[in-house]
Amino acid sequence: MKNNIYLCGIIALTMILSANLIVPGQQIRDLPEREEINKIFQLSKDARVEVNGIGGTVEIETIESGNAEVHIVSSAETRAELDCYQTVVEQTMDSLTIRREQYTSRDKCKSIRSRQRVKLLLPRSAEISLDTISGDVTVGAVDNVIRLNNIAGRVRIAQAQAAEMSNLAQGLTMSLSRLEERGMRISNVSGSIELSVSSSLNAEVKIGGILGKLFITAPNAQAIKDGSGYRILIGSNRAKIALSNITGNVTIRPI
Repeated sequence: MKNNIYLCGIIALTMILSANLIVPGQQIRDLPEREEINKIFQLSKDARVEVNGIGGTVEIETIESGNAEVHIVSSAETRAELDCYQTVVEQTMDSLTIRREQYTSRDKCKSIRSRQRVKLLLPRSAEISLDTISGDVTVGAVDNVIRLNNIAGRVRIAQAQAAEMSNLAQGLTMSLSRLEERGMRISNVSGSIELSVSSSLNAEVKIGGILGKLFITAPNAQAIKDGSGYRILIGSNRAKIALSNITGNVTIRPI
């Protein structure tokens, strides 16, 4: 029941963001009327990056250092609908914020057919936060914390060391080689979780509240039944990974 409530909430947010429901994993086509934002600028290595309220996909590539890049396509079914919102980009040396603003005070703008595609090139040491995204999310290797909330599509992360994630409606695929001491907290996930772990990883994965099966093929992982959940021990000196309220299978495999 609890999982159904949060999943319904994500779907409702998705429909608010776009009158055209985006099917996760589907090739997204822009609507007929469109505008683009393309920017290149300096961003500090430890900058904070926030992306909020995007009615489509978000793709983040990471680099060691160099210029950051922002590429956004905003589209709508008609020019009038395109004029009903804007995708705002605010940037300093230490921060980048991208958000969608719809002019709902105008009667004709209360319900529109629109989509956005966001592609970013960022330093891999940036702190990344994404909230209320109605499409798939793809992120490259990140050395800082990743925060995700209310993601209606599938989440794919090439490499992560610390994370806080909640309300993922289509599951998670992620690779792990090293964890920061603060570890990871992942909750309210509908769909499979697939974790690929390196042979050198030290972690303890605690799973609480799972409606699905656990599959382990990583040779350095040992599962222990823990009440209604599991503890999976990987290596030693273990940072914590907490998984809770999972509706789907959890797989832990070698990289």
